[in-house]
Amino acid sequence: MTSLTDQKMKISIQPRVIEANSSDPYKYDLLNRKSMADVLTNLVQFIDDSAVIAVDGEWGSGKTTFLRMWSQQLRKNGIPVVMFNAWETDFSSDPLIVLTSELLNGFQEYSSASTLKTLKEKSKFLVEKLIVSNLTRLVRLSTGGLLEIDQELLKQLGQANTAISSDRLRQYAEGLSAIKEFKSALENTVGCLSNNEERLSVVILVDELDRCRPTYAIELLEAAKHLFSARGVIFVLGVNTSQLVCSVNALYGSKFDSIEYLKRFFNLDVRLPSASTAQIVEHTLKSLGIDSITPLIPHSMGPTARSNMRELLSDFFDLRRLDYRSVEQALRRLGLVFHSLEPGREAWRPFLVVLLI
Repeated sequence: MTSLTDQKMKISIQPRVIEANSSDPYKYDLLNRKSMADVLTNLVQFIDDSAVIAVDGEWGSGKTTFLRMWSQQLRKNGIPVVMFNAWETDFSSDPLIVLTSELLNGFQEYSSASTLKTLKEKSKFLVEKLIVSNLTRLVRLSTGGLLEIDQELLKQLGQANTAISSDRLRQYAEGLSAIKEFKSALENTVGCLSNNEERLSVVILVDELDRCRPTYAIELLEAAKHLFSARGVIFVLGVNTSQLVCSVNALYGSKFDSIEYLKRFFNLDVRLPSASTAQIVEHTLKSLGIDSITPLIPHSMGPTARSNMRELLSDFFDLRRLDYRSVEQALRRLGLVFHSLEPGREAWRPFLVVLLI
C-alpha cells in the first residue's frame, strides 16, 4: 500500500479560492448559485440610477466564490466591474481613499488616461476637503450619521452649535461643493466606460465588509451610499448582515436601531441561497485540496465505505446544525489528522471520522 508520505500529498491550511473561469464562470459552481447570479445580472442591467445591493450570507457560505464567478459573468455581458476585498484594505485609515483608489484602478481596464483625468482631479479635491479637514466625522457627529444636509439645516447647525466656527462652516460648504463636483465627474466617466451604445452601469463588488473594523465598515458603507451615489454606479456588498449589525452597535451604541439604520443604505438585500450540507462538505473538501477520496479512505474498504463516510459527515453536521464555518474547521482538522498518520495506519481513517464526530 502506498502511504501518503510516499505520495507527497499536501493539504491546504487555508481554504483554496475556487477559480472563476472567464469563458465558463460557473464551471466549479458546486453550490448551484448560477440561477441567483442570472437574476442579479438582469437586475443591474435595468437599473438606471445609483444603487446599493447587499448579498447576505453567513461566514463561510461561499459569498466570495459567488462574487468572483458573478464578476466574470458580468464581464462576459459587457458590464464594467470593479471588485475588491474590504477586509484586505482594512489597514487604511480612511475608506474614502480606498474607494477612490480602487475605482480609479478598476476603471483603467475600461477607459483611457485622458478620460479618467477629470475624475482623478475631482477625487483628489474630494479627499483633500473631506479627509484633511476631517469633515466626514464632523458631519456624522453633528447629524447622527446623516451625511446629506441641505442649506437650511446648515444654518440651524451653525446657530445651535457655537463650537463650530465660521471657518469650519466654510470648509463644510467647500466639502459639499467637492462632493457635487466629484459625483458629476463620476457620472460622466461611467457614461464613457461602456463599449456599447446603450449606457451600462458599472458594478462595484465589495467583499468581506462585515469582517472589517466597525468604524471602517460603517464609514465605507456611508461613503458608498452618499459620496458615490452617481447615476450608473451600483455597489454590491457581500455581507453577513447580523455581523454588520454588531458593527453598527459598536459604533453607535447597543440601543441604536441598527437594523433600521442599515435599511437606509441598502436599496435591495438578497439572501444567498442555502446549500445542502452534502454540497457544503463537497465544496469544503475541494477548497481544502482533499476532495479526492483516495487519501481519505483506503481503497481496500471499497467505494461504498468511502461514499458512506461522506454521508456520515453530512448527516452529523445536519444533526448538530453546525454553521458553514464550523463544518469547514472540522473538515480541515480531519484532513490534517489524516495526513499526519504514519505509513501503514491508513486503515485508522474511518475510525478517526467517528472520533471527530
